[in-house]
Amino acid sequence: MTTSVTPVRAISTLALLSLAYFLALVDRNVLTMLVEPIKRDLTITDTQFGLLQGMAFAVFYIAFALPLATLADRWNRKSVMVGGLAVWSLCTCFAGFARSFAGLFAARTGVGAGEGCLAPAAYSMFADLFDKRVLGRVIGVFHMAGGLGIGGATLLGGQLYQHFSTADSHAWESIGIPPWGLTLVAIGAPGVVLAAIILLFVREPLRAAREKVAESPESRISVFALLLDRRALVLRLLLGNACIAIAATAMLTWVPSYLIRVFQLNPGQAGIRMGIAFTLSAIVGPLIGGVLSDVLYKRYGERGSYMALVGLSVVLVCGYSFMPFAPSAAVVLVLIFVIGAAYMATLSVLATTLQLQSVPALRARVSAVWLSLNTLVGLGLGAFLVGLVTDQVFENPMAVGSSLGLVAATSCALGGALISSLLFRYPLTRAIA
Repeated sequence: MTTSVTPVRAISTLALLSLAYFLALVDRNVLTMLVEPIKRDLTITDTQFGLLQGMAFAVFYIAFALPLATLADRWNRKSVMVGGLAVWSLCTCFAGFARSFAGLFAARTGVGAGEGCLAPAAYSMFADLFDKRVLGRVIGVFHMAGGLGIGGATLLGGQLYQHFSTADSHAWESIGIPPWGLTLVAIGAPGVVLAAIILLFVREPLRAAREKVAESPESRISVFALLLDRRALVLRLLLGNACIAIAATAMLTWVPSYLIRVFQLNPGQAGIRMGIAFTLSAIVGPLIGGVLSDVLYKRYGERGSYMALVGLSVVLVCGYSFMPFAPSAAVVLVLIFVIGAAYMATLSVLATTLQLQSVPALRARVSAVWLSLNTLVGLGLGAFLVGLVTDQVFENPMAVGSSLGLVAATSCALGGALISSLLFRYPLTRAIA
């Protein structure tokens, strides 16, 4: 059922979907705080862990994102999101029972498949719930929740693991659940409850002045035909952003190990410090990105968005380049804040640009293509490349900071170069009405 929307219902929907995005990023990234115990218990290498964090999630995220986005463009978006939320939350719980690399890999594929539905459908729904003049700030709030989820993964993951490690968990271990497994079960369970709440209280809004999108000629347009028509834009903008995502995934996956191995923090200490840094960056970054989107896009059109993205990529390159030379854990945490804020801002800028440029019948699918590319390149390569460089180039686990700086700074420089080439394709006067 579709319905017209009051301001209260629009804001409550934003709040619930933002909470779902918070949980999605917690479930996606919580493994980063469990690297050492999982490696020890399952006897795996840094390269294999990179595959668990990256490729296992990425392949199935990509496989399901576009079909689920097509379903969201043609059917009830709320139902699609509720189903995905339940699936990825249960798979996070199941991961806690894994006792082999293959079992944990399989559970991670389920997390990726479930999460593939949320953001594309949510972006599409926001475009129908809110005026385009504030859409950038709305999406900024949504991304803020995701950034808080990244911080929550480090904070909650580290603290829960420390709790289960020191508490009387022998009864659980006797049936085969170690502390890191209990942590995953505790992290995944709230999502099942939230799925039921969204099912009961969120209503499907009208779609851009028409309720029956599935019967509209626009709904039969191939998203690939649209993107092929603007292939120069796609190759430069979306691939450039995907290169930046390599660095983000690399940082989220390996900075905890960097702090633990090099600066001798335990998982709980690393989790608290990273959680605070990511939380602050998650508040600042999306707000900056939302304001940049609304102001620069209105004044300069697409070119304004590219200007913002290029400037943010320069900040990222500088931050990652200095990371291996940080003299203390405190300096690393300051860099995490700066890098995290800049990256969250890039997500808000690009997400808003795509929603404003897409026809309503293709909004979810265009976003799914972007997020799938980010996931394929970012999650698929970011964690894996750092682990590979650590194992095969430096051949020293203590060199994880150098591997991180090399991979992240290089990928951000490449991404910024691709996006900067678009500055010369669009005139300053091209702006939205």
